[in-house]
Amino acid sequence: MNSLRKHRTAMGVAAAILVIALGPLAVDDTYTQGLIVNFGIDAVLALGLVLLVGYAGQFSLAQAAFAAIGAYGSAIGTVRLGWPPLVSMVVAAAVAALLVYAIGRPILRLRGHFLAMATLALGEILYLLLTNSEELGGSSGFGGIPPFSVFGLSFDDQRAQVYLVLVVLALGLWFAVRMKSSREGRALRALRINETVASAHGVDAARAKTKAFVLSAVFGSVAGSLYAHTMMYVNPAPFGVMHSVEILVVAVIGGVLSPWGPLVGAAVLTLIREASTSVIPGVLGEGAVGAGEEFTVGLLLVLVLVLMPEGVVGAIGRLRARLLPARSVADPAPAQPSAPVTAPSPARSPGRVRLQVSGLTKRFGGVVAVGDVDLVLHDSEILGVIGPNGAGKSTLINLLSGVLTPTEGRIEFDGEDVTRAPAHKVAAKGLARTFQTPVVFGGMSVLETVLVGTYTVGRAGIARSVIPTPGVLREERQLREAAEAALARCGLAHLADVEADQLSLGHQKVLEIARGLAGRPAVLLLDEPAAGLNRAEKQRMAALLRELRAEGIALLLVEHDMEMVMELVDRVHVLEFGKTLRVGTPDEVRSDPEVIRAYLGVDEDEDEEGAIRVDH
Repeated sequence: MNSLRKHRTAMGVAAAILVIALGPLAVDDTYTQGLIVNFGIDAVLALGLVLLVGYAGQFSLAQAAFAAIGAYGSAIGTVRLGWPPLVSMVVAAAVAALLVYAIGRPILRLRGHFLAMATLALGEILYLLLTNSEELGGSSGFGGIPPFSVFGLSFDDQRAQVYLVLVVLALGLWFAVRMKSSREGRALRALRINETVASAHGVDAARAKTKAFVLSAVFGSVAGSLYAHTMMYVNPAPFGVMHSVEILVVAVIGGVLSPWGPLVGAAVLTLIREASTSVIPGVLGEGAVGAGEEFTVGLLLVLVLVLMPEGVVGAIGRLRARLLPARSVADPAPAQPSAPVTAPSPARSPGRVRLQVSGLTKRFGGVVAVGDVDLVLHDSEILGVIGPNGAGKSTLINLLSGVLTPTEGRIEFDGEDVTRAPAHKVAAKGLARTFQTPVVFGGMSVLETVLVGTYTVGRAGIARSVIPTPGVLREERQLREAAEAALARCGLAHLADVEADQLSLGHQKVLEIARGLAGRPAVLLLDEPAAGLNRAEKQRMAALLRELRAEGIALLLVEHDMEMVMELVDRVHVLEFGKTLRVGTPDEVRSDPEVIRAYLGVDEDEDEEGAIRVDH
């Protein structure tokens, strides 16, 4: 399946090269060539939104503003400063990138409508500055911009401009395609689905979102420079907020999750514009051109959102998936239900201390979720954490993994204080975790989902990821081998190419463990991994946890299945109302009167010796 995907991508790239090479030769009239130029510029702009909105999940209405920076930057560089067009384009893109880098982190702390309003304000501020700047010609703008040229080659006729724009579009498409399947691209796509889970696997959310915002600005700026050098004139009108909305529509109609979506969306927008100038005037009159275009675009957007929420490209992908025979994701045949969930754990000597917690406290207002907890976790140990609902078990895992910051106390990992370290830094030190409700990444295969877990192992950034150097290819191969090994040991290798959100609950629970193992952790925190599983699935999971312990991994297990906990773990830590009630071996905890009172319960049918049965 992976080879098939690579084959399809290669075919798509080959087709794009063929269109770029031969397409302009088949078009003679300058009007159609002008349409192709506009199509290409819109597609480049929309590709920037795919990186930001589609990959990173950050909404933006500032793309036209970045295009304005590129257009005016190229105009000023070539006309006022006498720079070569290529230098002007690069400098303008650098200015856009620096501007976004400076304001990106504070803006990207906002979410939803607030983020949309912030980017809208950014675009409107720049538009007003350009409109009221006498130095830049105000609303009239200024001309005299030379055609683009590089290394003595001038793109001064329409056909040459078509080649220029299509080549830039092809490079942008290549970048977006390469990035989607790269280490950084997977991190962004995971971030879009669930920021907490992505951070727990080592992704610095703020930094990753800022990178995507910067890339979006660079794409917008380059598109603006192309516009300036093909029109040879700039004014503020094409860079208003409505153009940002148009570009967003292009991305959404084509499919904002796919790098191929902007090509479809830009083609649709070009056809709508053409129809609005050639068809609508004859039907509704000349005065209806603008309104007709806006109405058609708006109607099409509504239809796409209702009928094809993932855009045209996404709809085609779903149709292809329906037509192709689906791989079965059924669970393997269950083991005999008469078998015990686990065999009793033998006595073990504790290894080195991996995780040490002292006086850990977390308050939410006046509520103490975790209060003054001390905890030690060793190598080659499974520590069970039990307690009634609301005892603070999941809060404890969130504190240990950096998702929450303690109110008081200290957390040490390998002797290093990580009390206030954010989740991505804790993960980078070798701590992985699962979640009570399994989180899979929609639109990603099982293998890609596990590859997200290798983020802390890899080193290639965006620039290195998209350039297939031997070092990058070697690292990507190593990451895939690690992910495939994690899938194999968890019994999911046969499902590597299945969409992760198509798995059963049992498979999703195991998939979370595989994703955690792919990062080669020293400590693995498991938040109710057996919840909702049948007996056979619990047997397989218990066997896997035993293997991990034998390999030296320190495991902290939060679980409600008392039979599984008592037969599997080395020690038990009991919580009640956020405080430690008892710490000891399973036998010690099972027979402790306070634990029985608080959680386990007493069987009315005690045997003659007073032994207490664990309620299941």
